[in-house]
Amino acid sequence: MRVAVEAQQLRHDHRGIGRYVRRLVPAMLDCAPALQLTLGVRTDDVPAIEAECAALGAAERLRVVSLEQWRRLDCDVAWYPWNFVRVQPARGAIVPTLHDLAPMRGDIDGRWWKVLKRWRARRAYRHAASVASVVITGAHAAADELVARLGIARDRLVVVPHAADEFATIADHTAADAVLAHLGVHGPFALALGSRERRKNLGVVWRAFDALGDAGDAMPLVVAGRARVPLPDRPWLRRAGFVTDPVLAALYARAAAVIVPSRYEGFGLPVLEAMTAGGAVVCARASTLPEVAGDGALLFAPDHAPQLVAHLRRLRDDAAFGSALRVAARQRAAMYSWRASAQGTLHAFTRAMR
Repeated sequence: MRVAVEAQQLRHDHRGIGRYVRRLVPAMLDCAPALQLTLGVRTDDVPAIEAECAALGAAERLRVVSLEQWRRLDCDVAWYPWNFVRVQPARGAIVPTLHDLAPMRGDIDGRWWKVLKRWRARRAYRHAASVASVVITGAHAAADELVARLGIARDRLVVVPHAADEFATIADHTAADAVLAHLGVHGPFALALGSRERRKNLGVVWRAFDALGDAGDAMPLVVAGRARVPLPDRPWLRRAGFVTDPVLAALYARAAAVIVPSRYEGFGLPVLEAMTAGGAVVCARASTLPEVAGDGALLFAPDHAPQLVAHLRRLRDDAAFGSALRVAARQRAAMYSWRASAQGTLHAFTRAMR
């Protein structure tokens, strides 16, 4: 099978979709010995991506070319991991991965100055849906949305969950010790990931910790994420800034609670990362998160700060309960693997070829 991968964003995307592609490419090569992949990237990015791919040791089956060359390819399948179908090869079935529809939804982010951006996103999503032979998405709840909002027929949708295998083994506890010591955290703490996106719903976390603080009962909240994320000025807040994946895995494992309060996610990878690392996860009962978490996490209504407060207190104060939740989390996470994701993706490609 000859697969052309539109990867023009790969060089500068190391989280989210970039991680998804970097994990799936070697897993697919391992699952299918006859598979040939050709990544199309911006001309200036070819040397850097070639060097990255060389480390995989599959030079005869994994090529990197400029987008100009990529357009002339005669392939079996063209795969678009970043949602949109911007360029097409000379021949090949079209298979986009539509992760979520957040960029086009005004109810997710209704800021008036994004009206044009949402309009363009709607056009791009509709174009991708119209030219696709098969569409991949990460969760059944996401598939339901694609049917409802884009009118994609069920028989053209393939649900292929993501994975987070690497978070089971990469934890760097020594580096995490240094981060926590620098932040002045010496006992139980909660962890959240910072984001500027409104759908991430961090406001409910601030309200929950304000309530704990008013009761004289607040533990530190460590927020990991890029420094430009606006955060409140509160005595319980600790700003960790950007941390590497090994440090993040250790923080997941050691936090009394990992809070994922999002109102809307295409999959909710932080939930699975944290569960894989053995974290005690508390996530919103919204969008795809309950589907991913299963019985491996505690759920709360995304606007209900008191329910979040109750979960946080129980995880901090009841060690046996927290340990049982961590065991359930690891068991749930074991149901996901990048090998299974690769097999599901290859199955989608085969369907598209038919």
